[in-house]
Formats: sequence, structure tokens, C-alpha cells
Amino acid sequence: MRLRDSVTRVMVIGVAVVWASPGWATDIVQSSAPGSAILDYQTVTDTMTIADALTIQDIRVGVDIAHTFQSDLDIDVTSPAGTTVKLMQNAGAGADDVLVTFASSGMAFDPLQLTAGLGYWMQALGPGAMSDFHGEDSVGEWTFEVFDDFGGDTGTLNEWSLFLSDAPPPAPSPANDTCADAIVVTEPSVTPFITPSATASGIASGCAGAGSPVDVWYRFEVVCDSDVTFATCGSSFDTTLAVWDGTSGCPLPGDAALDCLNDSCGLNAELTIPAVAGQTLYVQVAGFSGATGDGTLTVTSTAAPINDDCVSAIPVFAGTTPFSTICATTDGIAPGCGGFATPLDIWYTYTATCDGDVTVDTFGSAFDTRLAIWVGTSCPVPGVSPLYCNDNSGGPQTEIVIQSASIGDEFLIQVGGSSIATGLGVLNVGCDLPAAPPVNSLDCDPSLGQIIATWNNPQVFDEILIYVDGSLVSALPGSATSALIDGLNEYTTYDVCIETVLSGYSPEQTCCTATTPGDATGLHMIFYGEGISGLVDSVAALETALNAHGIDPVIVGPASMSSITVPPAVLWVILGTYPANHPMSPLDGETLVALQAAGTAIYASGGDTFGFDPQTAFAAIDGVHPDALDGDDTHEGMIGGDFLTGFDATYTQDQGTSLDWIDQIAPANGGEDDVGSDSRVLLTDDGSGGSTIVYNTGIAYYPTSGGRVCSVSTEFGGYDGDQIELAAALLEFLLDSPVATIDQFRRGDVNGDTTFDISDAVFTLAALFIPASPAPECTDATDSNDDGVVDISDAVYSLAALFIPGSPSLPAPTGACGTDPTPDALDCIVSGCP
Repeated sequence: MRLRDSVTRVMVIGVAVVWASPGWATDIVQSSAPGSAILDYQTVTDTMTIADALTIQDIRVGVDIAHTFQSDLDIDVTSPAGTTVKLMQNAGAGADDVLVTFASSGMAFDPLQLTAGLGYWMQALGPGAMSDFHGEDSVGEWTFEVFDDFGGDTGTLNEWSLFLSDAPPPAPSPANDTCADAIVVTEPSVTPFITPSATASGIASGCAGAGSPVDVWYRFEVVCDSDVTFATCGSSFDTTLAVWDGTSGCPLPGDAALDCLNDSCGLNAELTIPAVAGQTLYVQVAGFSGATGDGTLTVTSTAAPINDDCVSAIPVFAGTTPFSTICATTDGIAPGCGGFATPLDIWYTYTATCDGDVTVDTFGSAFDTRLAIWVGTSCPVPGVSPLYCNDNSGGPQTEIVIQSASIGDEFLIQVGGSSIATGLGVLNVGCDLPAAPPVNSLDCDPSLGQIIATWNNPQVFDEILIYVDGSLVSALPGSATSALIDGLNEYTTYDVCIETVLSGYSPEQTCCTATTPGDATGLHMIFYGEGISGLVDSVAALETALNAHGIDPVIVGPASMSSITVPPAVLWVILGTYPANHPMSPLDGETLVALQAAGTAIYASGGDTFGFDPQTAFAAIDGVHPDALDGDDTHEGMIGGDFLTGFDATYTQDQGTSLDWIDQIAPANGGEDDVGSDSRVLLTDDGSGGSTIVYNTGIAYYPTSGGRVCSVSTEFGGYDGDQIELAAALLEFLLDSPVATIDQFRRGDVNGDTTFDISDAVFTLAALFIPASPAPECTDATDSNDDGVVDISDAVYSLAALFIPGSPSLPAPTGACGTDPTPDALDCIVSGCP
């Protein structure tokens, strides 16, 4: 038994009762509008209490539900006597909403009309019928229950209503009595109709003897070029059919029908219309010489895919094959797979090209699909079960695995839809081959601009392919054991993969990573060690900030820092935060000591580098006191000191609040480090995270020789202030020289092309909201409203100035270059001005 979460609301609305004299009918009308949410796998229950008594001879239940997938809904009504009738269950396919009346005198249940409106009366789907309530007493609690039996779609029970009467049910006026209320029909379909209570629309069909008949109307939207056949064959009275072109809407009196027919199948009619995709047809069903009665309208079409029937199955091969089931028909072969059929189907044959499992799926299709697979290529007979069948194994799409297939095995694949669903899709077929043997002892040896890869082969292959960073760079004979990969960039880390290719096996790769050396003189280099997980990407944030100052850094890692053989101007070491961090190795520490002594300035950032990870030779030149502590994980805001005075900001922890364990550090100002004792506090926790002590997270070290060192336990990308300004201040310290800025700019010229237009607003929005977009190089120019901050209001202000008459112009300087009349912390690196 599945336990269901339930939501119950009880609402009693005032009863509207029409009392009549003896012998007249008594009616009760009552409604409830709970507005209850219908959630996945939950039941919504609402009740109404009827206080007035009558013996029920007629009942109608109006339903108004907003929901994005009708077939998810099971709807029941229960009387005070305990009689339950299921109004609908798993009906309506993927259509939205339910707006219809279930009535004793309604038409047969039709899932296509579940949104026809409260004026359309239909019978309940069952189990149970609306007539089951006849003869019961109206007094007591009536219960309305909606259960959503599938995930992914929700809705609202807007309202439901009861009409109870002690008079027999009247013949209802058809909901499609006029052309304006025409009911939509599809193909193939069979739609019941009744006309005794219909009226004459005044539109003469054009059939001799039909005159201006009592009629009902239908609308058909042509999906594909085809001959569409409408028929009333088998109806209980003498019918006529007329079909009208609906390009301009419903026909008017005097308009000519496309065609009209009477007595083509006995006293009934069958009419075929050549139609084109996109055309609308109105269908008028009437009686000859005023005759009325009940019957069915059948709609069929000649348009169908070439593989519509099993006998017309076409070959499919490994890979992806687009398909369409629009205009497909059902050929009568319904697999007994958990009770579902695979209607409106198309067929393929498949011959296995490998020994192993074969995967067949419809992932990527645009509608709710079903699959069945049969052994052999002979069409199965009705009643025979397939080898495999499945529905909804991947959301609304389907996957089947043919286990242990052998080369040459033949199969039939049946592709259909859930209920009457059709559409465009893709059929994916893949053969799971065993993997080829890999190469052994792969070694990648980097040198200037190249990598030499060597390996051993366990056997001779058909071919060996060389991939660099996922791209194929060369194909070698199957006996090759080495490859020279040249034309590579300096100080760049490459992934080299050797792929073995062998007939009857899937390719297998073995990979190695190597970092090329190079000449780093005068360069800025970012060594990355942080992992890809986390909320902030400090490498990308730092690169963007440096780009804004005209610096294009070389990014290396995560291999050993020992590949850095020529000292760069500045080495930015980004080691990350636990658990996505890179602990510094002893060789890393020795490399940093050598680089600092050679004049390289070092920015070292690592959450565990100073107080938790094993210490290396770098500890003697990092400016941090050796008694650093592992963090208490309360750091949520910082206060700037030394050259970062005024750079106070909140802080975003990479692993989320209370997860980063940021080291608590202090300056080594007592001679603990080897190259001087001038260490200063650079960043301090502001206590906003609840720490009971004041601790430092950044140290500025002014050594007496070699490059300057900045050591921080926070991440650059976690700084929530202006990161471009932060980079400028760090550069001034590390290089011991101010970063040049430009005083002249044009307000609004964000991209520096000397004009102010829509491209500048677009540039601002991209920089704010699209990851990896370039940052503005002149923040003063980007500050369109001159409020000292760059945010979305600047883009809005620019767009209004450009396109909304009467909006304020941009503050000076505009047009000609000029200086900022308003003091703020913004500046320019590049502005398009002298």
C-alpha cells in the first residue's frame, strides 16, 4: 500500500435551493472554491455539506482545475451514503487543466473534451457511473478528492460544484451546438454526439433536402498534408456531413461548403477532404430533413510515416536517428507490458554490430514516448508479448537495454507514445563493446614548447590516437610507443591521452598531465591548486581583475611549482579552501623561496596553508608567525589594514557558511622569518560571523631583500567588494609602484569605443550577470548614474537615456573626455580618452 500525504479543506457554501409546488422538480445547487494546491503524490480533499433533502434522480459535478498534465490526476466524488464514482483517472495525456461537467445525462467520457468548459456534460470514466447516485438521499457530507499520481507537474483545485435534482435528467443541449463552440477533434478519433436537443445554426449545409438543419459542430486542425476523412457511419439516424474551410473562421449564411454528402454509407455520410498542413476545417454534423439522434464522428487521415506499419519497418543503425510519429496510426500490435499499449506507432529493424549489451532510448524526444522491442524481423501477431517494453524510464522518455546481444542478431523496434501522444523525437541506439586493452607505463616529459609521451603496448592495435586537452592531434600505427607533441604554449598544463583502437572493442584512453616550462621574465603567473567545487572561483576572479588592469597572466598548475624555472614578476599562488584545496609540497616551498630571492613578488592564498597543512620552506619567508591556528570557521566579513585600509567587505565562504576552516594568522614581527621582520596585519575578521576573538586572515610582508610577499588565508574570489580595486592595491604593494590610472573618460562609454550607445548597456549587463564576460576597464565610465557604485541601475539609467524621451541625460563628462566631478573610489585603466 502506498501512503499518501493529504491536504484536507472543508468549506460549506450557502445552498441555493429551488423549491417547487407538489409535482414540480426540486433542485439543489452548491459549490466550493477552496483554491487548494495540488502537489505531486499528494491528495487534496474538499467537502460540502448538503442540508436539504431530496431523492436524487439527476446529478452533475462541475470541475474547475488548473494543472499542467491532466493524466496525472485521479478525481473521485463520494456521496453521504458512501457511494464513490471515479470521474477520471490517467486520462487526457499531456493536455493542461480540467474544465468540464460530469453529468447523468452527459456524453460518453471523452478525454479530448476535458477542457471543453462547464457547458460540456460527459459521463464519468469509472469505475462507477453518475447514475449510481440516483435514488440516494442528498443530505449529508459530499467529498471531492483529487490525487496527483506523478511527479513534475502541479496545479490548483479552483472550484467544484454540485447540481442535484429529484427530476429525471433532461437531454442536454450539446456544448458544440454552434460553430463558435465547435469541439476540437484529432485523428484518428471517434467522437460520440447527440442532436435531439441541438438547435439549427442557420448555416445551410448545401446538401439537397438538408435545408437549415439541427446540427452540431467540430473543428479539425490539419497537422500534415493529407486526405482527411470524416464519417458518421453507424449512427442511429439519417445524417449529413458538410466541411467548411476555417481560414476566416466560422462560415456565414450563404457561404459555400468545401463539400457536403448524404447517404454514402447507408443513411450516413463519409466525406474525404484534400487538406494541407496548417489548415482549419469546420465539420457540420446534421440530420437529413430535420432528423435527430445519436451517433459517432470518426476522423482518419491518409498521412503517415513510411514506417507506420510493422511490415514497412525501416533499418536503424547505431547512433541517433530523428523520427516523427505525427500522423502515425496504430497497426493493432499492442505489447502486453504492464497493461499499456504503444499506440500511434512507427517501426524499425536493427541488426546488432557487436557482442554485448545494446541500449535503445528516446532521450531528447519532445513528447511522452514508449518503446517495445521484438526478436527477429517478422511482424508479431496481436497478443504476443515483446522481448522488452518500457515507459517513462527517463522522465517522459524511455530506455531499454537488450542484454547480451550477438553480432548479427535481428530485432524489431516499435516506437509510440503514451495514450494519444505524438511528436518529434530521436531514437538513440548504442552498442556497449568491451574496452580495448590500455597502454602501460605512460610517461609525459615536457620541455620548451613540447611534450614527449612514451608508453608500452600489451599487444599490437589497429591504431593509436593521440589527444591533447580532448582534441585529436595525431593518429599513429598500432605498434607505436612514443609521440612528440610540439607547438605548445609555455607554462601551460596539458592533458595528454593515448587511445587504443581495436576491432570489436570500444576505444580505451590512458592519460597523463604535463606542464610546459618557459620564460616568465616580466610576467604575472597564477599557480592554481584549488579544486573546481565551491561557491567561488578565485583563479577566474583574479584573472578578470588583472585583465582590467591590462595584465594577461599565465595560468599554470596543478603540477609542481618546480616547473617555474624563470622568475616571473608576480606569482599568484591560489591553493583553495578545504576540502577543495592543494596542500603545498616541500618542493613547492623550496621553489617559492628561490623565486622570492630572485625578485619574484608572491601572493599566497590558502585556507589551510599557514595553520593546518605541514609547513614547508615557504614558512621562513611568508611573513606569518609560526604559531598560526586552524580556523574556527566563523569568518563572514573582513576589515582592511595597512595598504588595504578601507577595503572592508563581507566575505563569501567557498564551501558555504561555517565550512571553510580559514586559518587564523598573525604577523611574524619578532624576527621569526629569514628576510626581515617587517610584517603587518593586512586583513582582520570583523566578528560578524560570531567569533569570540579577533583574528587575522591576511599579512603583508616587507622583506629586506627579494620580492614582497602577501599571505592570506581567505580566497580572493570570496571578497565581496570591488575586486578590481582590490587587485590594484595588491599590485601596488607587490610591485612597489602605483598602478597607473586614467583621469579622463566619457560617462557611459563602457566598452571604450569613444561612443555611447546600446552596446555599452549590454556590456555592463554582461559583466554583471554573465560568467566569464570581460569586466569594464573604466569603472568611472560604467557608473552611468554617478552614484559611486557599478550595478544594474547603471545599465537601466543608460537605456532610459538612450530610448525613453524625457529621461535624464547622463551626468558629466559626456561627449568630450573629462574628469569625474564627483569623488568616489572608481577609476579607469583604459577609457578611450587621452
